[in-house]
Amino acid sequence: MARVSTLTYSSLLIGPVVVGRCADAFGLTATLAGTLVLLAGMLGMGLRAVGTARSA
Repeated sequence: MARVSTLTYSSLLIGPVVVGRCADAFGLTATLAGTLVLLAGMLGMGLRAVGTARSA
């Protein structure tokens, strides 16, 4: 439980900083589009892992 809490808290602190820095470097539209692509990729990997676990 402590690991989950630590990762969640760290993400809440670091996430906005990373998005802001990327928005400065690449523009807000490109950053948010990249975030959506990253989210879709993570969702796909998670669904793939669930499918692999169910078939095993």
